[in-house]
Amino acid sequence: RSHLTTSAISYAIETTTSHETLDRFVNSIGDQPEVATVVVVGGHPTKVIATTQTELKDRLINDISPPLIRAELIDVLNAKTGKHNFQKSTHHAIYTEPFSVEGISPENERSRQGVILVILDTRYFHDEIYSQLLSNLIYQGAVILLISVIAYLLLIKRIYNPIQRIRDKVTTLGLDENVSFSSSFAQDEIGQLARILETSLGKEIKANRKTKDYARDLQFQKKALDQHAIVSETDAKGRITYVNDNFCNTSGYTRDELLGQNHRIINSQLHPREFFANMYKTLKSQGHWNDTVCNESKNGDLYWVDSTVVCFKDDNDRITKYVSIRTNITAIIEADIKPVSYTHLRAHETREDL
Repeated sequence: RSHLTTSAISYAIETTTSHETLDRFVNSIGDQPEVATVVVVGGHPTKVIATTQTELKDRLINDISPPLIRAELIDVLNAKTGKHNFQKSTHHAIYTEPFSVEGISPENERSRQGVILVILDTRYFHDEIYSQLLSNLIYQGAVILLISVIAYLLLIKRIYNPIQRIRDKVTTLGLDENVSFSSSFAQDEIGQLARILETSLGKEIKANRKTKDYARDLQFQKKALDQHAIVSETDAKGRITYVNDNFCNTSGYTRDELLGQNHRIINSQLHPREFFANMYKTLKSQGHWNDTVCNESKNGDLYWVDSTVVCFKDDNDRITKYVSIRTNITAIIEADIKPVSYTHLRAHETREDL
């Protein structure tokens, strides 16, 4: 703004030879609200030839007041280069620019040199800039809001609603295996996603439902098995990891007493070592073993079981655990056994001890 003002005054100096015309032009510039002061000095001796300050008219440059304006004019007159300054206390921007033209000054060479000083009140620009910024912010905010609303509506229409329908269909798919939703969507990316979900999620949900059915059936079978049989599990080293209630009731041991122990805790000592060595050999080769075993309860009573043992292996054919399922056949054994059989098992014990 300062540069435009000094350029306009320089042009006026070049195009007029009348001090009065130049003075009227300078005062018309001074009528603008942002212009605080305009001073034009020139001639020989150098004096004020046009100004918006009446009291400064025709003063010699050394008599100009305030000193700040005088110093600015003299500095630029001697340096012949423009100068910018800013007074923070008064919010004034001071712009001083030299000029060199023929016209209103006397005829010697030096008289054609002069200086134009313009002081602008920056508070006017602050208010104007703030007003423009506020207008721009309001405009930009309205544009951003409008774009956001349009984007939100597009998001709802193109993405959220189709995904919501997909979710509803997938939920329905979990209840009705015959439902299909690929025809509910257009031939776009969302429609392709829907068809992919129908193929993949649909099969997965059906498979999961069948898996749950299998798991439920297994739970019923396990419950039935627990009601009838004596069941235990061990790790690969033979440590007991699971026993059912029948095992505890038959052996007389609590579950805490059995977990972590070996089945030797119920060994009756009626079977030779080769008997169990053969069991492990058969399990390793065939994966299962069955035979009649005599065990000893916690209180010393013997009981007979028809025992089936199955081993489980990992992908590397290593045994990971053993599951034993037994049926208590003590009553059958006691009904059929002969006294000589007891003698065969333990020759040093009487029948009553056995």
